[in-house]
This record gives sequence, C-alpha cells and structure tokens, in this order.
Amino acid sequence: MSDPFRKARGKKRDTADSLEIQRIISLPVVDEVDQETIEAFCSDEVQGRYFEEGFRLFGTQVGAVLAYDLYGGGFFPIGVGWGKTLITLMIANRAYLRGD
Repeated sequence: MSDPFRKARGKKRDTADSLEIQRIISLPVVDEVDQETIEAFCSDEVQGRYFEEGFRLFGTQVGAVLAYDLYGGGFFPIGVGWGKTLITLMIANRAYLRGD
C-alpha cells in the first residue's frame, strides 16, 4: 500500500521558516576571543576613565560585537548574566551608525 503523504514529505519547500533555519545554520562558528583582543577592543570602546579603573567587557560580549562587525549578525548562545543587554545596545548603536 502506498503512503499518500510520502510525496508531500519528500518535497522541499522554501518557506520562511526553512529559509531562516538555513540562514542560521550557515552562520560561521567564531572562536572565543583571547585576552589580548578583549584588551584592545575595550581600550577603543570603553570610556577612558572606566577603562583606566579596570572595567572590561566579558569575552562573550566582545566576541558578539566583533561577529556583528564581521558578519552582520550572529547566533549567540549566551547565558544569564553574561551581558546580553549591553551586547544588544552596542550592536544597535553600530547598526544605527552604519545605517543598517
């Protein structure tokens, strides 16, 4: 007996969901940033006074912003308390300044 749904299941449709999934899984995997990169990024991005007082962004924050700069976005599995709000604000500011 033939399966009436077999033909339908075998078809690939480019739905909005499938296109979004393809976009996400095609994002490059970015390695964690090293301490030297964090230091250089923070010296450029953190206000002088706070940088001198020792404020540094988390590596995950630096990595996320650099991924945005390089690739225009990213899928960032970042845990609670690791600076997602600041990442969002920094990327939004960059997007605004770039005209994105």
